[in-house]
Amino acid sequence: MFKYFILRDMRLDGYLPPIPGALITANVDGSTSLITAFSRINTAAQITGKLDTLFILCHGYQTSFAGFSFGGGGGLQLGREDLTPANVGNWVAIKNLVKYIVIYSCGTAYTGISSPMTPNVLSDGKTFMSNLAKHTNSTVFAADQTQWYFPSNYDFGKWEGIVYMFTPAGNIYPGSLPVNELMEII
Repeated sequence: MFKYFILRDMRLDGYLPPIPGALITANVDGSTSLITAFSRINTAAQITGKLDTLFILCHGYQTSFAGFSFGGGGGLQLGREDLTPANVGNWVAIKNLVKYIVIYSCGTAYTGISSPMTPNVLSDGKTFMSNLAKHTNSTVFAADQTQWYFPSNYDFGKWEGIVYMFTPAGNIYPGSLPVNELMEII
């Protein structure tokens, strides 16, 4: 039955093509509580058992400087509450329901200075994603750079930057591509 789940924030430009087969899509926006998203994931897992992959499609928070996006690691524009280092613990609501989480978002795993204008303020996307892996008991994949895509069909193409794998045990492996890619599924 259903093996894959897409959680998409509709503030990310584009439309998913019609997707046949073993996939569930849940759209959220700035008025949708993440509790609603967790409920949808829980319902899917109750029907089919543990989900293989949760794909998260949304904007990542980055700083703009001189016309360029910079940094990241501070959170994801996902639902009303966002997904941030401060509320990542709420994701225990889907603990043990998903084997892999693949995040298509800009700068999610970035660790370094927040922006050239604030060189003493650091972002720690690696710890953020490591905590998501621990709270969900899932293996998480996320990149440290801006991710480009074609909005007409959410084709992200080749990953930009370094893709990291975060295990529930706290291990971080750079250069690890996800076991499942969104374009393989749709």
